[in-house]
Amino acid sequence: MIAAALELVGERGPNAVTLGDVGRRVGTSHAAVLYHFRSRRELLLAVLEERDRDARGMLDGCFADGGLEALRQLADLGHRIQREPNFTMLAHVLQAESLEDERVGRYFRARYLAIRGGLAGAMRTGQQRGEIRQDIDADARAAQIAAFMFGIAHQHFVDPGGVDVVAVYEDFVRNLVADITAR
Repeated sequence: MIAAALELVGERGPNAVTLGDVGRRVGTSHAAVLYHFRSRRELLLAVLEERDRDARGMLDGCFADGGLEALRQLADLGHRIQREPNFTMLAHVLQAESLEDERVGRYFRARYLAIRGGLAGAMRTGQQRGEIRQDIDADARAAQIAAFMFGIAHQHFVDPGGVDVVAVYEDFVRNLVADITAR
């Protein structure tokens, strides 16, 4: 069911996907989908969790070696946002709903902490290797980078034709690396 919902979100966007659509896609009823997921929101959260597993794998691979090269790879995220706008929309829809739903809120807090932790770890590795300036507060800079990542995704979601997310990511990463590189 999650795979079917994942396909449907990719095809139509999260707002156009119903439990009945998912049931029809897998050859069952709306009630059967509702049995497994207590609500449409729970189904969409499961879709986001599945999608994030893939994204987290990419980010973990990016952060694994740490240092400047890991941070340079962040520019690739602009391409992902541009290629898959419906999943950016899904994250934003659920993020807004997280204000009302504690389970969704917990998921987003954990998501942000994991990303900030990976970024900070990559920077600390770079500091240990002498690639990144020692005076950089890795936790504070990680929060700034995460704010950029989620903020630019939101801007692209709100105005997809007005924000060249790939160019903005590339510029941000280039400036970040120039700013934190040890001299």
